[in-house]
Amino acid sequence: MKPLEITIKGEDGYLFFGEHPGTYTFVPEDCITFREDGSIVLDQLHYIQRQWAARNMRFNSVATSGSLLFPNKRRPVTETDASGLSVFLEHLRLGYGSQFVHSKTA
Repeated sequence: MKPLEITIKGEDGYLFFGEHPGTYTFVPEDCITFREDGSIVLDQLHYIQRQWAARNMRFNSVATSGSLLFPNKRRPVTETDASGLSVFLEHLRLGYGSQFVHSKTA
């Protein structure tokens, strides 16, 4: 099942649980490939270059070590009621204001 989609600053992307418990990540559409066999491939270099590894760290309220946060590509967010997701989305909304569109798909 595909992850929930959101748009930030006109950029479409997907929500994934982060690599640390209780964290979430936004992954731009051009950093991810969905294969026919259902597997997901993340272009980590592009994700870092686009600065989403650092931005996602700032928008999470869970304390972690380090300055970069990567998605757990095996755990896409598919339900809008995932524990803690509303806090992450609220942080994105506060950070991006009207440039943030929540859940294009649910």
